[in-house]
Order: sequence, then structure tokens, then C-alpha cells
Amino acid sequence: MNPAQMSAPAVGRRGAYRSTVSLRSGGSNPGWWAIPIATAAALALVPFDPTLQGSLMPAAWALAVGFLGTIAMDMAARGWERLFRAENVIMAGCVIVIFPELLQPFYKSTLAHENVVQTIFAIGLFGTCVAIGCSLAPPKIPRTMIDLAKRQYSVDILFRIMMTSWLLTMLNYFWASNFSLSTVIAGLMSSRFGTPWARGSMGGWEAFRDFLSNFGHLVPVFTVLIALRERRWGSSKVLAGLLCSSISILFMAQSGGRRGLVAVLGAALLTWVFLNRRRLRPEHVVFTAILIGMTAVGMEFVLQIRSEGIGQVLDTKEEVEVEGLHVDNNFYALGETLRNVPSAVDFVGYRFFEYVLVRPIPRVFWPGKPTSSGFDLAAVLGLRGLSISISAIGEFYVSYGWFGIIGGGIFFGWLARWWSQLISYDFGVTGAALYGLGAMALFLGVRSILELVLMSYPVICWYGVDRLLWRWARTKSKGPLSAANRFQLQQP
Repeated sequence: MNPAQMSAPAVGRRGAYRSTVSLRSGGSNPGWWAIPIATAAALALVPFDPTLQGSLMPAAWALAVGFLGTIAMDMAARGWERLFRAENVIMAGCVIVIFPELLQPFYKSTLAHENVVQTIFAIGLFGTCVAIGCSLAPPKIPRTMIDLAKRQYSVDILFRIMMTSWLLTMLNYFWASNFSLSTVIAGLMSSRFGTPWARGSMGGWEAFRDFLSNFGHLVPVFTVLIALRERRWGSSKVLAGLLCSSISILFMAQSGGRRGLVAVLGAALLTWVFLNRRRLRPEHVVFTAILIGMTAVGMEFVLQIRSEGIGQVLDTKEEVEVEGLHVDNNFYALGETLRNVPSAVDFVGYRFFEYVLVRPIPRVFWPGKPTSSGFDLAAVLGLRGLSISISAIGEFYVSYGWFGIIGGGIFFGWLARWWSQLISYDFGVTGAALYGLGAMALFLGVRSILELVLMSYPVICWYGVDRLLWRWARTKSKGPLSAANRFQLQQP
């Protein structure tokens, strides 16, 4: 059975898509009781002096067992395919994003004992509330999004969407470089802030040009869809997609933002694994592990060269040594946030959410748009020239304190279960790809609520290209589609 057949939608007597048994979303999430137990165990394992090397590793692993154990219990109760659901993606994200540094034996904390206890409690509280939110019944996904998920593109339309997306994302770089290939190449070799397409934090009309870079997130995902439709990776369309994907990823890497690499490669990999879930073989698992490892090493390489640029490294012939994988010190940032708010800085209330929600509005249309979230940890700590991510937990806390963490966790869990409806109902390859993009947005949303908004842009880009090319395909078919024409248009 090929992946396209494997993921064919199940239609009921009235034409409504029905839920697949293994991905059914009913029931409560076991994290509502497992994570509190793990949190209590972690708090009991916090040493009196947490500044000793590796002293927090037992507590961190106890907390990690609670989050990862929640995923395992969900899979054991309802099938291993539950692994792909967005709520479990968030659970894994809490471990990978918020406290990965504590899981390493060489880590030394600079936080006081009571601050470490407070931070672990905040993480456990957030995870528990995510599990509660996952247990709430969500509303239906809007009909417009369902129609997009149900779309059965032909290989030709998939290729057109992929190439259109790639050309639009490349237009950003060529436009900023006055359509000079040599300038584009020189920018690609420069540091992330030394390129013609780099823009200031305030933005202007160039924000419309910069938005085009979001189309690049679609290229690898649609390359996977073409390969699934054609049932082989050696076709000319797939090879063209792999080439365009490599170029898009190269420009993302040059920008120095590792989150873009995680989003684009994660969405493509999640789509491929999900659609092959019923016929996974050992070589698929090995390939997935290798790709994840290569992505991790690539992210470390990007971190090492982003300040000077690959061109400077090649000119000086310096060796880029990757001695280990560096992770953001988000646990420390969250701890410092809890320590300084509200003792040194007051809660910001709605200001942070206002800053996030109005981010998509171009500043040229609203010159007075908020310029900050109201809280800057780097400024509070007296650090200049850098920004510090405080994770979504910290952002909820600086807004409304512990009530913010509770409400934010429930919201994240509810939103994850709402989005998981795209795989609870088997809409086929298109629905799986759409789901993958949204699931990775939720994963990165654990790092920052702003990332959740920014990573939703590729979905908007997809919708726009779909409106253009799908309507063009319908127009080309000469008027309203007959049943025969509609069947021909939807076939791979």
C-alpha cells in the first residue's frame, strides 16, 4: 500500500469525515496527575546547594519522566500513533525547550535553592495545566481550514505550489539585492546582520518584502508531498524540490535563526513519518534518527558561524569546531524572571499579549504600534546588546503571575487538541502536511508565544498560494467542474 492510499480519508454515510480509532481524541490526558507526581519528586531531589556541577540532573530527569511518561501512557492507552498529536508534541517541547541544560551532567546552576524550587514548580504547574487543557472539548476547526486540509492536489499542482513558494521566497533576497546575483551570493556569505535583506527591529515597507521569506517553509513540505504522490524520490519533480529546499534552508541558516530550521525540517519530517506510520521499517527509523542528528549538528554549526558569516570563516581558514550541542539556558532565564517579578519589576498585564497579537499588522499602517512587550530580562539584569528568551511560561508569568501560568497552560493544551483534529479525521496527505506546520508552530510556541504567531505565517502563505493556483486550475477546467472533471483534477 502506498502512502497516498494509506492516508485516504474515511467517509461516513453522509460524506462527513470520521475519526480514525488510533488517533481518536476523546478522554482525559494522564498528565493531569502524572506531572504533579513527577514535579513533587523533582522538588524532593533538589539539593541544598544547586550550584554544584550536575547536582540538578536527578531532579531534572524526574521532571522529564513526568512529561515523557505522559506521552508513553497516552500511547499505551490509545495506540502508538498518539505520539503524533500536538498535545504530546508540546509535552516533548517542554523538556527539549525549557530545561534541557539541567539534563546534562556538567551543568552548573547560578540560581539559589529557593529559586530553583520555584522554577521547577512553575514548569510542573504549566505542564499540568496543558494536560487539563488537552482534556477539554475543542470547537470545530473552521470550514475554510477543513477545505484546505481536504484538498487532493495533483502532482502538477503540488509542483506549481512548491515552485511558486520557492520563487516568492527567493524574490525577497533578490529584491533586497537589486536583483544582482553577485550581491545575493555575497550576502549569503556575510553575517546575519550584514546582508542586504536584513531589516531593523521597527520595520517599514520592507516588512512586506521580508514576509516573502515565510514561503520558504512550504518548499520542503511540498517536496515530501510530491515524493509521496509519485511514490519515489528519484523523479525530476522531487529532485527539483530537493534542490529548491536546500537553497531555502541555506538562506534560513545564514539568517542565524535556528528556530526556522527546526520548523521547516520538523514539519517535513513529521509529515513524512505520519503518512508512513503504518508501514514503518527499521531503515525508516534509522533515517529519521540520522536526519534529527544532522539537524542538531547543523543548528550548532549555524550558532558557531552566524556572527561572522561563512565567508569570513573561509577567508581566515578557521576551523569550526563542534565540541558539543549548545542549548539555550531557558531554565536560568525563567528562574531569573520569577526572581525579579514582581520584586524588582511589576507585572505587565495585557501589554505582552497586545504586543504579540498586533505583530502581524504592518507598522506603516500603524506607526504607534507597541514596540516592546513591557518586560526585558536582559535590561533587568543589566545586560546590553542581546535579548533573552524567557519561554512561554515566563511570558505568561510576567503578564499575570501564577494565574497567567495556569491560564496559559490550559490555553496551550486546548489549542493543541483543537489543532489535532486535523489528524483525528484522516484528511489525507494535504491535511497531514497542514497539521505538521501547525504542530511545529506549537512546539516553538513553548519557547515564546511570539514564535507561535510568527510560525503561523507559512500556513497563511499556503492559503494564499492555494487560492491562486487552485482557482486557476478550476478556471482552466472551463467553468464549473463536472463530476468527471473534478475527479480528474484531484487525482495524483
